[in-house]
Amino acid sequence: MSWCRDVGIVCPALTIRVENGQRGLFATRNITPGEDLICIPRKACLISAATDTEAPPMEVLHGLSRTFWSDAPWHLRLSVLLIDQQLAGATSKFHAYVSALPADPTCVLWAYETYGRTSVIPSLSRYHMDMPADLYHKLIKSRYQRFRRALPKHLQHSMSLKNFCWSLSNVASRAFAIPPPQLSSCNTLQFALLPMLDMANASTHAPTRIRFDRENQMIRVATGASYRAGDQVYVSYGSKSNDDFMFFYGFVEGDNPANSVTITDFREWVLRLAYRVSPVCDSWDRKLKVLRDAGVLHPDKTFSFSMDKLDESLLFVLRITLATPCQLETYQEETKRSSSKKFITIDLGNELAVWQAVREKCEALLRELPPFTAEEHNTLGRILGRCPCTAAWDFTRPQSEGEVLYRYERGRVLRGTIERVAHFAQVSKSVGRICTVLLPPSQQLLRAEHFHFAQKETGTADIRMFEISPQNIEEFLSE
Repeated sequence: MSWCRDVGIVCPALTIRVENGQRGLFATRNITPGEDLICIPRKACLISAATDTEAPPMEVLHGLSRTFWSDAPWHLRLSVLLIDQQLAGATSKFHAYVSALPADPTCVLWAYETYGRTSVIPSLSRYHMDMPADLYHKLIKSRYQRFRRALPKHLQHSMSLKNFCWSLSNVASRAFAIPPPQLSSCNTLQFALLPMLDMANASTHAPTRIRFDRENQMIRVATGASYRAGDQVYVSYGSKSNDDFMFFYGFVEGDNPANSVTITDFREWVLRLAYRVSPVCDSWDRKLKVLRDAGVLHPDKTFSFSMDKLDESLLFVLRITLATPCQLETYQEETKRSSSKKFITIDLGNELAVWQAVREKCEALLRELPPFTAEEHNTLGRILGRCPCTAAWDFTRPQSEGEVLYRYERGRVLRGTIERVAHFAQVSKSVGRICTVLLPPSQQLLRAEHFHFAQKETGTADIRMFEISPQNIEEFLSE
């Protein structure tokens, strides 16, 4: 706190405290929505700008290759800046801040490098996250080698892979996107380590706004929530899934609206579906061309099941994959008439097949989840009673709180997706055409047997309205 005051960081309503073994920011007085939590001078931050073509002046790492810097992504640049300040030791103006950073970051990369693959992979493999962990560690080792080669020879000995991973882990879990210092069409977001703010724990439900005060060269962080004196103050780390939180931050969040389940074997799954539809693959070349033209077969493209919606690009791939030759021809004729209809539905039969494929995949992933033991049920009860509901993933211990919550939330996404497509199918069969209603199937108003199809004069053929038939009103009101 004294270092923060010395460098001009203003946070009159906050203090750092450890509670239940967890460090965080706590309100020293009541805080109202819209109030600035922290004001941080730009000079008190470590900042990486994507537009920089060469490295800023360094404390220790002089002579860094300009080519390396211009090619490096923002998180690698910011990691290099952090390493430079760490190597500078007590002579660095950021010494107190760097010393306060976690020496043992809780994330997959650090655990992988520190405790070894055999300690980390078992808890990840049951959720198909072992391959991403292996690939990520391999990528980091490659970037480490590039970084070492970019240094003058007399500095290369000072950089170990473990230190490199420490820096990257802290940057991945603590950096924030900030507005550019100047208003210009060519300026993009910058990324920064923001002292004091990065002591705050995360909650997706804690609205947070970061803006740049250009007149005073200050980064101002405001909250959209209210807090009473003594409350822990949270900030949002952005819209991230529990895969992201677990992988880069080392914790999991319950009731996470951005949570999703990545389909790690997507291509194999699609090929199996295609073979099931047409073992001869007589139309597969045509289907591949449609998918390539739509740009959904990029090697880096991932597909997932989400908490609150069905991915349109995922549905599109399944529609084409499961299409009969006649349905494929229908789709191609429709898209010729309108290039904006890339993700259009084909017909009810095709859409029902798509929903069934989604349901079967979710059910298969659910069967892979280990059942909860009695002890894990008790653990889960304790976790779900917290507000906000978060749990740390200890990669060195099986069935840690984070893993238990992760498994529970993963199951919620899969079950929610099953309910959604089952509801869509039930309603669509009832009315004889594709119908995807937006409200959850748990609401009695939307039970399929209550629907009476009535196409209104809306002026748009794609808009249809539904109403409860008169004979069902009495039944509906009595429930």
